[in-house]
Amino acid sequence: MLVGVPPFSWADMDDAKFRVISQGGLGLLLKIWNRPVSPHAEHLLQSMLMYNPQDRLTLFQVMNHPWILEESSIDSNGNVANGSNNNNIIQMIERMSPPKDDDDSEESTTQSMSEEA
Repeated sequence: MLVGVPPFSWADMDDAKFRVISQGGLGLLLKIWNRPVSPHAEHLLQSMLMYNPQDRLTLFQVMNHPWILEESSIDSNGNVANGSNNNNIIQMIERMSPPKDDDDSEESTTQSMSEEA
C-alpha cells in the first residue's frame, strides 16, 4: 500500500521478488521500481518481511518504530497534530485482535451466536 504495488505475487521462494525481499533486498527493488520511500519506511517494511521469523520485528517493535512514531503525528488531513496519535493506532490494532481466551468471552460469544440465530 505504501508504494502502490504488491511486493511479490506469492510468499514462496519460487517467486523471485519474494526471494529477494525476504533476504533483505527490498531497498534495491524499490530503487529499481522507482518507488522511493523514506529510510525509516524502508527499514520498517524490510524488517517485517524477513524470511526468518526471528529476524522480523515484533508488534511492540513495529509500534515503536521511528516511522510509526513520526507518521502517527500527522492527522488525516496531512497536518502535523499536537502530540502523538499512537492511541488511535493501538485502538485499531486492539479492535483487530481476537478475543481473549477466557470462559466469559467464550460464553458471551456463544450467547451472541444463539441470539442471532
